[in-house]
Amino acid sequence: MELIGASTSWFIPRLASIFSRSYLKLKFEALEQEMEKLKSISHDVQRMIEVAATRGEMRTIQVERWLGKVREAMDHMDQIREAYRHQEKNLFKRRKLRKIITLELERVFELISRDFEITNPPTSAAVQLLPVMQVGIQGSLEQLKTYLHDDKKCTIGIVGMGGMGKTTLLIAINNEILSSNHDYDLVIFIAVTKQPNIAQIQVAIAERIGLIWKENESMDIRAARIFLALQKVRFALLLDDIWEPLDLGRIGVPAATAENRCKVLLTTRSREVCIAMKADEIFHVQPLYEEEAWELFTRCLGGSFPLFDDPVWKEIARGITKKCMGLPLALTTIGRALRGRDTIEEWRDALNSLDTGNMVDYSVQTDQQLSSDDEVLFSKFLFTYNSLGSEILKECLLYCSLFPEKYWIQEEELIYYWIGEGFFEERAHGREHIQALKDAGFLQGGGDSDMEVSMHDTVHKFVLDLTTRRRIKGKFLVETESGLAQAPPSESWEDATRVSLMCNDIKTLDELPYCVDLRTLILRKNSNFREITDDLFHSAPALQVMDMAATSITSIPRGIVQLAQLGYLNLSFTRITSLPKEVGEELVNLKHLDLTNTDLLVLIPGNVISKLLKLLFLNMYESYGNWQEEDNESSASIAELERLERMSNLGITICNTSAFRKFSRSSTLKGSTRQLTVKDCQDPFIMHLSTSFKTLQQATIKDCFLLEKLVIGGSDIEDAEITEDQFLALEVLHLQALYRAKIICRGSVPGEWLRGLRVLNISFCHEVSDITWVLQLQQLKQINLNTCQKMEHIVKGIGGISSDGFPKLKTLILRNLPELKSICEHTLAFPALESLHVLECHQLTVLPLDANSAKNLRVIRGTKDWWNDLDWENKSVKSLFYKYFQSDS
Repeated sequence: MELIGASTSWFIPRLASIFSRSYLKLKFEALEQEMEKLKSISHDVQRMIEVAATRGEMRTIQVERWLGKVREAMDHMDQIREAYRHQEKNLFKRRKLRKIITLELERVFELISRDFEITNPPTSAAVQLLPVMQVGIQGSLEQLKTYLHDDKKCTIGIVGMGGMGKTTLLIAINNEILSSNHDYDLVIFIAVTKQPNIAQIQVAIAERIGLIWKENESMDIRAARIFLALQKVRFALLLDDIWEPLDLGRIGVPAATAENRCKVLLTTRSREVCIAMKADEIFHVQPLYEEEAWELFTRCLGGSFPLFDDPVWKEIARGITKKCMGLPLALTTIGRALRGRDTIEEWRDALNSLDTGNMVDYSVQTDQQLSSDDEVLFSKFLFTYNSLGSEILKECLLYCSLFPEKYWIQEEELIYYWIGEGFFEERAHGREHIQALKDAGFLQGGGDSDMEVSMHDTVHKFVLDLTTRRRIKGKFLVETESGLAQAPPSESWEDATRVSLMCNDIKTLDELPYCVDLRTLILRKNSNFREITDDLFHSAPALQVMDMAATSITSIPRGIVQLAQLGYLNLSFTRITSLPKEVGEELVNLKHLDLTNTDLLVLIPGNVISKLLKLLFLNMYESYGNWQEEDNESSASIAELERLERMSNLGITICNTSAFRKFSRSSTLKGSTRQLTVKDCQDPFIMHLSTSFKTLQQATIKDCFLLEKLVIGGSDIEDAEITEDQFLALEVLHLQALYRAKIICRGSVPGEWLRGLRVLNISFCHEVSDITWVLQLQQLKQINLNTCQKMEHIVKGIGGISSDGFPKLKTLILRNLPELKSICEHTLAFPALESLHVLECHQLTVLPLDANSAKNLRVIRGTKDWWNDLDWENKSVKSLFYKYFQSDS
């Protein structure tokens, strides 16, 4: 027995070793073969791109990302080859290598199986609805509409002084095209800056028509691409606020002619601009008539104003309206400023403040003479500014001048600037101040998000005038979107309290004077900016806000540790690779640290972040993810984050299962997380996005190949009753490459606890057979489903389904779903649906549409074969939707 036992003790490990080596070899050879296939496909794609380029077409974002992943796979393969060549005798290390090769095989299979469009053609019938208050413009709008239908009026200029309502008219025209039975293929609205940037205008047009390009392409090449795309469609180009003539040919815009029935509409203060741009019609915007002005003024007060029952009061109000001289912007700001003023004395003071004498007084106090148009408006704005009352509120308004004209500012971002400056400490106060500035007419909402604000360009000019010439609250140095290749001369910085050099081409900062009062420095969106000398930080000891987002810096300057008062530091979208320990030791007053999308950040030593005890905001979404579970000198840990007691806004990326488990046990961290990425976790586990993630707005779960189950919603305690205030604030959910995971929506009424979801993307989730629960989500605007092998239905069954499901869904994209048989077996109204894309879904032969469905539909995209094979209720329904069909083959 001893002999047999001895033989066995030697033989079994040996056999295991031989088996391990043999199996590893097979896996490695399979990976080599698949990599060769991938290389061949990649070469074919590159050749197709080159051919497409000769036709003026550009590669799609999908192809760009796919090629990037192919390059990553090739780099990984080089590392795997090296590891395979040096494989050790250690059985466990070979098993680890085998696991790596298995995962890489899955990634390569995915890349090989992916299907995509090489070029991105213009989107048909694309008109974007823009917000506007249409008071007092109906007459002008009706006149302009006649020009839209006159093929001889190809270029139309709209002329008027600042604040006259030109932009309102142009937006109303955009919306009029949207609401009418137009036959434009594309309507493009672009806000032009005072110093127009041809490259930015090209980018704005390209985004609307679906073209992309590399950063190093010349403007001439871009113009050729745009020209080739636009000459194939009937377009209307709406250009707002042009200060000097634009050469549209240099941008790439074909001439609008009677033959192509295209239109160019532009707004400007100058008739000469219209003449230089060869306008066929020049339309002068007139001040509002007295009753139109009265209607706008009373509406800005908040509708009917009961105190006007008093004839004396009403007479004063009428007098104030007349002082506004029919200028919509003046009526708006003053009307809003007088909201809540409930004594007749206050209204008399307002009337007196708007006398002509105050106009002269205003112009005398400025360092340079204003134009007569600006002088009229600025005197009205000054009344509203003085009416703000709170000095902090005035500071908040002045701060907004640091951004470029017509720049949409994220409300949350603006609030944290203000907190960094020390205006207040609570986010709730920031919300109150933004609302107060909106109520006063100084800020306006309505950008791409409900949580963005901007300034009217004339208001921006007024506020900038207060800061740069009148120097209220200190000297501001603002040179935004000015095309600067180097920083302003050092003498410009003397006595400056706030400096903004956003959106330029500055590469470095050095040799600055001693700026003892400098509190804010904004360098964001100088894409080639690489260096700040340490001397700068010695020159600005009082700096409280520093924004270097979207620059090319690769490391945090050492000198930054001299900024003991720094409260706000933004390094998002930069190329930094590490967070030095000095940040934690010296920046003890930091309240806001933004490292979003710093995907090269790989090193954060332990006990750096935990020392930033005043942090309210920390965003590491799509950033560093190698968190340790507990305290560790070499790397940051989840335990450190738990010690940040004041933090209320967290964005985090987690790349290992143990750290995620530690994170998910922390109610404090879950309760403050706004953005969450979990990726590359290579162990079997179950993930639960429960209602304890009460502030979570955006979640991305990807490349967790062994994830077993993803549970969305419900309490952390299974079967617990969900109360009224328990719901997820989730707005955006991305699920990608969760090959084995079952996705479970917990609870019978997901529409209650997942009430805010707007965007849902699911790709390469092969265990998902349906997502019936989405029908209850009332805010859902976009669904994108891609390469889910087992998905048979979007909404399964018809029991209890009403036709009013998906009330806000605008975009539905279905791609490479080989088993998909139905979107819904019940006809749906789809009242907001604009775009339906169906590609590689060969079993989908019925759409849930009838003659009353999809009244806002703009485009259906798919192959001709798929369209021809569709079954319809009758021929009239098919012909109704045929006009929206756009073939992809």
